[in-house]
Amino acid sequence: MNKRKFFLLPICLLLLGACNLNQHESKESKEASEPEVSSVVEECEHEFGDWTISMIPTCTEAGEETRVCSKCGASEKRVVPALEHQWNEGRVTVVPTVDAKGTKVYTCERCGETRSEDIEKAKGINVTFTQGEHFEVWVYRTKAYTTEQPTKTNTCLARDENGNAIDFDANGALFPQVSFKVVCDEGYSVGVNNIEITGGTYKNLKQGPTVGDDGSADLPDNNHFRITKIQSDITVKITPINGEQKLPETKFVTNHCSVVVYKSQTISDENIVAEGPFYARDKSTGNEVQTGGQVYFKVVPETGYVWGDAPTADVDDLNTLPFIARNSSKSGNKFKIVDAANGVYNITKVEDDLSILINCIPEGGEDGLGHVVTFVTNEHCHVLVYQTKDYEFTPTAPVEGKVLSRTEDGSAAKYVADNPDTADVDEEIKPQVNFLVVCDEGYEFVSGVTFDSKGEAKASNVPFISGNFNKLKNIGNNIYRITKISGDLTVTINATAVAA
Repeated sequence: MNKRKFFLLPICLLLLGACNLNQHESKESKEASEPEVSSVVEECEHEFGDWTISMIPTCTEAGEETRVCSKCGASEKRVVPALEHQWNEGRVTVVPTVDAKGTKVYTCERCGETRSEDIEKAKGINVTFTQGEHFEVWVYRTKAYTTEQPTKTNTCLARDENGNAIDFDANGALFPQVSFKVVCDEGYSVGVNNIEITGGTYKNLKQGPTVGDDGSADLPDNNHFRITKIQSDITVKITPINGEQKLPETKFVTNHCSVVVYKSQTISDENIVAEGPFYARDKSTGNEVQTGGQVYFKVVPETGYVWGDAPTADVDDLNTLPFIARNSSKSGNKFKIVDAANGVYNITKVEDDLSILINCIPEGGEDGLGHVVTFVTNEHCHVLVYQTKDYEFTPTAPVEGKVLSRTEDGSAAKYVADNPDTADVDEEIKPQVNFLVVCDEGYEFVSGVTFDSKGEAKASNVPFISGNFNKLKNIGNNIYRITKISGDLTVTINATAVAA
């Protein structure tokens, strides 16, 4: 045996015994300390509260929220995602034109950070003026009429107020327009109603101003125009009118009232037409026009009277209004109530002569104002009653039941004199009624009356009318007039089949 190994063996045995002794002591020590440590740990049934933000998220960085157990105080955390930018609609800082790109800047409404992007070049919006006789078109780059020299042309691009050729963008507040003047031959003129715009979308056509937008000086005439907020290509057709052509005239027939006519839609004492004739006018400028004109008027009844026929709502078909007579279908488009409380009304798109009957009645109504004429008809006919003997003011609906007798001017006849003490019939008032008999196809009205050479028959010779009157006059074409009515009447109209 190697002497060195023999020497180390006792030492190893000694160390091994020491290790065993230490392990035995450690085990005994552990067993002795276990009662000081809880051998049973109950698991908590957490009751967490609401999540609360412990770190606020931003547009670019996540946040954190925490909740805590109300029993043991344990907490949980979770990530709140970043909010991301909330960009607004953007603002055009550099307007794109047909020559250069633009720039649009967006701003985050949360944090204020900005970003920008290019806007492609504008394609351009074309404005084409149709060529015609008796006029020339001169186009401005801006709306500063008094400081800029226009160019004679029939085509151009819509531009902004600074003269840049741009496209329409409502969000970017890019509103192309075209400003131009029309130079007419002597004796010719142009208003907004003589300009027709087709092919695209725009906001409105304005005439004027009489003063340049820069406030520099009065313009010498009113031949300047502007088409605003043009969104796509348009074609502008201009039709000058000859000053010698007749203007549409509106005539008023009044009873117990007066009528005030205004030059335009501005209702003020300064805008009143002093005297007739009353021609159709442009609603904005007040200029007399031949087509598309307006009539603004105010009815002023006498004390104690009201306009009994006044509509209570706007009317789209003037044919339904018995107090308006039209010479053609073009004589007015709509009847509009501007201010009913003050008796202000408007008739639109007047292109031919009009006659308007304004018949005012006592505030208490028509009862007792005139004699009552009652029409009785069979199923094969009906009656239309004219307002006056001019046969202009004709209702389109058949008369049903009674109608008040009228005087020649269309006003309801007075039943008694103005003197309440005598209550005598006013001999100066001669009531009458003018009516048209309309029969179904295959039927006719035979009066059975023999008329003299003047087309008249005395009351005693008229069997189908009962009551007090003077004469029945045959106007022709089934139109009749009953004159000098002095009491209530009953008129019986029976249509019979036409003999084979």
